[in-house]
Amino acid sequence: MAFSLALSDARVELVHLAGIDGQTGASGRHNPTSLNAVLNRSYRELLSRAGQLGVEHGRQATSGTLGAPVTNEMFIDLPIPATASDVIGVDVRDGDRWGELDPITWSQMRALMDCYYWGSDPPHGTGWWALRNGPSVSGSALTQGSLAIFPIRLAGFSCTLYTVKQWPGITSDTDVFLCHDGWDSWLLNHAT
Repeated sequence: MAFSLALSDARVELVHLAGIDGQTGASGRHNPTSLNAVLNRSYRELLSRAGQLGVEHGRQATSGTLGAPVTNEMFIDLPIPATASDVIGVDVRDGDRWGELDPITWSQMRALMDCYYWGSDPPHGTGWWALRNGPSVSGSALTQGSLAIFPIRLAGFSCTLYTVKQWPGITSDTDVFLCHDGWDSWLLNHAT
């Protein structure tokens, strides 16, 4: 069952677990702002791990249509939304059914391009996805990157990209972390 953990309560627990009592005032070595940042980073990682394990919390779905193949390539480019922190998976509507694309590495995808045309099918029977371009920064702007979708026969098909939503961070003492059994312990232990 889900429950909430207030930021102020999480910070008190963190101070206790880390043994930093007496060093936490506004002018202390471990001020509330820096402790909040540690807790938010830990929660962000917790959401990422939970998303990769298939936990619905923090997951978002972005629907669209797969575009045309990239010029002189054997894959379709699928941009990762700016609101995503991790990719969980991709589903594509192939005819009258939705199918899950299998994740592979970039080098595996290059090798599979030849094998596919010789009769190799993905485990889920629809296709594959690989990270094409990872996230990048320019000044203060973050670009999430994109995925390569294969085979190109999927161009024009409906798709849903599942990602873990970026955690914006919380700063008010009354703001809460949404937790499930054991998440609070993981969050606090990871933060220490």
